Amino acid sequence: MAMDVTQTMDLTQAMQTLKWLDEERRKDKATIAALQEWAQEQERQLAQQAAQIQELQTAVAGIQSLMAQVTKFEQMVSNYKNELIFRMDQREEARRKEQAEAERLRRIELEALADQLSRLDKELRVLPRYDEELKARQAEGQRLNEALQRLEVAVIDLSKRLEDPSRAITYLEEQRRADNRRIAELEQDTTELRKKIEAQAAKLPLLEETIQKQRTRIEEAIQYTKEFEKPIEELRISDFQREQKMKKYLDQGEQVAQEMERIRAQTQGFIEQQQLVKQALEKLEGFQARMEKRQNEVAEMQRLAEDRLKRQWEEWQEEQAKQQRKRDILSEERWRQQEQTNAEYRERLDALQPIIELHRNQLDILWEARRADATRALKAVQDEYEALIAQADAQLSILRGEQK
Repeated sequence: MAMDVTQTMDLTQAMQTLKWLDEERRKDKATIAALQEWAQEQERQLAQQAAQIQELQTAVAGIQSLMAQVTKFEQMVSNYKNELIFRMDQREEARRKEQAEAERLRRIELEALADQLSRLDKELRVLPRYDEELKARQAEGQRLNEALQRLEVAVIDLSKRLEDPSRAITYLEEQRRADNRRIAELEQDTTELRKKIEAQAAKLPLLEETIQKQRTRIEEAIQYTKEFEKPIEELRISDFQREQKMKKYLDQGEQVAQEMERIRAQTQGFIEQQQLVKQALEKLEGFQARMEKRQNEVAEMQRLAEDRLKRQWEEWQEEQAKQQRKRDILSEERWRQQEQTNAEYRERLDALQPIIELHRNQLDILWEARRADATRALKAVQDEYEALIAQADAQLSILRGEQK
């Protein structure tokens, strides 16, 4: 009796221990889930900080590339200034050469113009004599044209008088010949039509006699066919009714055959299902024995698995505690390194701000200088253009004054 009580107490204590272990396992599971969420949150924060660091690195790289571009821009501005000065020198030299060439060509043109004016002066001295001869020739030509016009009018009138009678006679002769041809053709057609009419008139009595003979035979044949119309119609109706009945019988036979085929298939299905049920009942007894044996095996395996899981759980808790301590140490170290890195980047960014402002001011000064150089160059070109225009206007006024 005491042994039974002791066993009952041990069993109760074991059950309580199992319940306590189960509750502890659930608590540990909740703690692990919370720790996993915290670890995931830390990983997300680390990822965000890594992204921020990457953005800062990208910004620093952009600033460095901008500084390199500013240096390149200064070199480019210097090169452009030197190139602009070189081109302006080349343009000034080309302008001098063009001006000298224009002066030479202008002198040549003036000399040629003076020669032409002298030749024209010599030729103009002969013009009065040519003018008198030209007027005399114009008067003679006008007189000849008037005489020629009068002669043409007279010739046209004479031609009209000569052509009108002969044209009328020719037209009348052509009309008479055409009328004769049409009369001959009509006479020939009339003769042929008269012959055809006479031939048809001779055939007409024979045709009437033949029609009278055939009319009696045609009426007899019509009466004979009318006697057979009613029997033929009755035979046609009976054939149609017989065809309808045969079609109906064939449709009914087809339906009966389909129904027999359906019943045969259904009977075969019932036989197959009966065989399957019989085989299933035979297999069910062996399956029940195997299931009982399998349940015993599963119960034993479950007990062993619970023991193994309990040991693994304890080992896992110890391992997780060790890893958590390591993660805490690593996390603190990473936070410290991150804060140090952030401080370094902050110092570098603070140091870069005055440099950026200085480069912006230098860029403003450079662009203003470039604009002033361009304005001076444009002003010089405009002054040169106005000087050339004034010189050309002066030369043109001199030339026009000499021509007058």
